[in-house]
Parts: sequence; structure tokens; C-alpha cells
Amino acid sequence: MTTDYYKYPIRVNVELKPANYQGLYHTTFPIPSIAGFHDSQIGVYLTRHGNSCVVSGKIRLVGSKEALVRTRYCVEVVNRDEEESEIFEKEYAFELGKEYNLMDSFFLLDIFDEEDGWINNGILKIKFGIYAYAIYEQNIWFFNFNDSIFDAKDAQQSILLLKKNSDKNIECNKQLLVFHSSRFARCLPYTDSRMTLSPNVDMNLLNICIQMAHGVQMRCKSTTLNYVIQIAQYLRLRNVKIYCERQLIHEYSHLKVTSKKILFACRYDLHRYLNFYLQKLESFKDFQEVLKKADIQIMSTESMKLCIKYFVGNEKWE
Repeated sequence: MTTDYYKYPIRVNVELKPANYQGLYHTTFPIPSIAGFHDSQIGVYLTRHGNSCVVSGKIRLVGSKEALVRTRYCVEVVNRDEEESEIFEKEYAFELGKEYNLMDSFFLLDIFDEEDGWINNGILKIKFGIYAYAIYEQNIWFFNFNDSIFDAKDAQQSILLLKKNSDKNIECNKQLLVFHSSRFARCLPYTDSRMTLSPNVDMNLLNICIQMAHGVQMRCKSTTLNYVIQIAQYLRLRNVKIYCERQLIHEYSHLKVTSKKILFACRYDLHRYLNFYLQKLESFKDFQEVLKKADIQIMSTESMKLCIKYFVGNEKWE
């Protein structure tokens, strides 16, 4: 039996020399990062009884906050004859700070008999593959963009968004971005794809934008929504702009109308947002002040139509 171990973005290849003495033997192997959480580790336990051994494996994810990490993982106890290898595959949500079994106790009889294939040159090999695809924080499931996606190299269905002059990046689903944005139209299926972004881009805000593009229902402050809209405009993610626009209207309608808000709506083609704030203007004088500051050249046709509509048809303005 063979496994898809090589398709997992996080791989730990363990080589152990079973102890010469009877009893429990334990060792740990560090994992640099899982879903952005560092200093996690895998523990392997060997208990020897005569010429037989019992093998088990555990994992512990380390983090300073409360979170669940949804993972898909595999464990392969390697036999020289691949068809005889023992494989465990499972999906599980790991809570930070707690220890979990990756594999139940597995008995290896006559382990030191190399003809059985478990020992090669005195070494027992165990492979661990981990793919963390979601993180649960503050009652919301988020996609994990910190690690490569499962089978990314073979399927080539991911895209890497890189911050210029930095090692920071986000890796996410290519097909979804191609579907929602013409900016990614050149990212062909089954090819390596990457896009280098401005060195000034805020990676936390970019992450929020891409989470929204993937359908995550996030609630943000009005200032955060404004910044995300700017990134969405740059990436041509119309679905993200619409989501942020609706949230601004539904949750921040109590904020005072200002010319800055109206000009922002004009610049980023937020027609519902523009219509909402034009209705809140109390006088023609306020409308004039907005037009004086507006750059007509960057206004969309729809925004200009709305402004003309309120200029011509608003009887309450003096």
C-alpha cells in the first residue's frame, strides 16, 4: 500500500534506531510552522517487549491564543516492501496547547528481523504528512493561507501572492481568484502561478481580502473595510467590494455623512454606498461642497448618473 505523503505541504520524515533495552523509548521532532503557529512538535513512542515493539505518535500544536486547526494528516510506517507499509490517514481539529494521538498503538512483531522489512540498516522509518486547511478563531472558520495547499505542486491549482522586497506571501486557490477577477486571467490552469504585489501592501489586510473572496463572513471596523476595499479594487475582486459595501451600509449607517465618504464611494464605484449617503445630504450647499472636491475624471458613469439624479430630482434641497 502506498500513501499520498508527498502531496502534504508539511512533511516530517522520522528515522529511529530502536533501543537495545526493554521498556519505553520516546523522542520528539520539531515542526517549524503549522498554519502560522510555530514551535509545534511530533512525539514518537516506542515500547520494546523482547523482539517486538509498539509504536505510537502524538502531535502538539503550540500557540498563545485559543484556536482550532482543522487538518488532514497521514502516518506511514515504512516497510521495504511498499505494499506492506502501514498507513493511517484522518481528518481532525487540533486545539492549540493540547496533545493528540496521530496513530494508535501499532505492533511490530520480530522487528529486528530485517527480512520482515520494518528495519533497514537498523533504522525504523515513519513518515508524517500534515495539511492544515482551516483555523477556527473568534467563532469563525478561516482558510489557512500560511501553508501550501494539498497537492499544490502536482495539481498546480494554487497561486502565490508575494509582497515585493519581502519574504511574506499568501498561497490560495487559483481557480477562485481567476473566476472573480480579470486581473488573474493570465493565470492558466495546471501552471505555476504567482503575482508580486506592491511593497506597501499590508499582508494582514490582504489576508482579510482573500478570506472574503473565499466566502468567509468577516466583521470588521469601518476603517478596515475601507482599506480592504482599496485592495479589492487593486485586485479587481468585485465580490469583496460588494460584501464590504453592504457591511458599511448595514452596520455603520449611524456614522455622520461627510464629503470624504461620498468621494470614497465615487472613487471605488460603491454605488449603493454612494446612493445611501447622497440621500442623507440635507442641502444643495452640502452637495456643492462634495462636487467641488470630486475628480470627475475618475468617477464611473454610474456614479455620475447618481449625482445628476440627486441634483435634478431632489425637491427638498433649497
